[in-house]
This record gives sequence, structure tokens and C-alpha cells, in this order.
Amino acid sequence: MASYKYKLYYFNARGRAEPARWMFAQAGVEYEDVRLAGEKWIAKKPDMPFGQMPALEVTDSSGKSHLIPQSRAIERFLAKQFGLAGKNEFDIARADFLNEYFNDIFQKIVFNKKDPDYEKKCKEFDEFLPQALEKLEPFVRDGGYFLGKELSWADIVFSVLTDILIQVKDSNVLDKTPKLKKLRQSVCDQPKIAEWITNRPKTDF
Repeated sequence: MASYKYKLYYFNARGRAEPARWMFAQAGVEYEDVRLAGEKWIAKKPDMPFGQMPALEVTDSSGKSHLIPQSRAIERFLAKQFGLAGKNEFDIARADFLNEYFNDIFQKIVFNKKDPDYEKKCKEFDEFLPQALEKLEPFVRDGGYFLGKELSWADIVFSVLTDILIQVKDSNVLDKTPKLKKLRQSVCDQPKIAEWITNRPKTDF
């Protein structure tokens, strides 16, 4: 693993940055968890690619900094750094396409209760989610994870997504997909991830 220094920029929330935080935890790699809000975010926004967060600042051994935006790009980068990407090109592609599907699910979650179409969107999501989870269930391999016996970033991203689903839906959201439920529990039981979950800042999302 290359010797880098890391700063992860995001709001004081789990959201799009939380999978990266779990990956840092699992790898046992130190990083600066920079949480911006209010005037601090306004001041920093012009420096951010596309004016968005999360963003990952990586400083290499020569002291040169590289700023990586977009949550999926950050996760892929860290997965490769921490040995969570997959052992061969087909497993790498498998983790990639699963994560794209997780993003499809995330984008359909309705957070804004002030949205005039809130109830309609919630109903649509209620119909969509069980079907989406049912489609994912067969992708859990015999080893218990999406790539088999080895933990990958796909398992981590899914487990973070499930945390949000449990919060916006209910704790039984995975009851009809036992393989997914067991996978999530296996990820959350990883000692370093469990420690992060226990000690992380308390936020709404």
C-alpha cells in the first residue's frame, strides 16, 4: 500500500461519505475526517471540484496533493488502496455494477418531507424497494459476501445503504432477504467497523 495522507471532506452527516469512513476503519488507516458547515463550507466550496462534497484529498510522499471528488470515485480509489476491490477483473466489475445498482436505490430514497410529491414518492419507493432487494439477494455468493468469502467495498457500501433504509423504513427491511441480512450483519460485526459505528459522531443521516 502506498504511503499517503488523507483528508475526507463532507458535511456533518453520514450520507455519501460514510462508505469511505467504513473503509478507512476496516483498513485501519488514519485520515482527517473534515466536517464542514455554514460559513466554513461556503468558504471552502470554491476549492471543491464541481463545488460539491464529498471530496478526498490525498497527499503523496512528495507532498503533492490530489483532490478526488464524487463518492463512487473515492470509494473505488480506496478499495484499490485497501485491497477491497476484488481479486480479478470480473470480481472488480461485479463490485462496480453492484455499487451502481446501490446508487440507483439510494437516489430513490425520499428524504425531503417538504417535497409536494413526498407521499407519492414514498409510495413509489415502497413498491420499488422490495423488488430491488429481491433482485440483489442472488448476488450474495456462498462465502457470505458479494464476492464470496472476501469482504469488498460492495459489501461495505450496501451495509451503509442498509443503515439508511432501516432508518427511513424499519428494522425489518431485510427480513425477506436472509442472505443480504446476514451479509450486512457480518460487515457490521467486523471489529474495526463495529468500533467506528459505536464511536462515530451522532447525526440524523
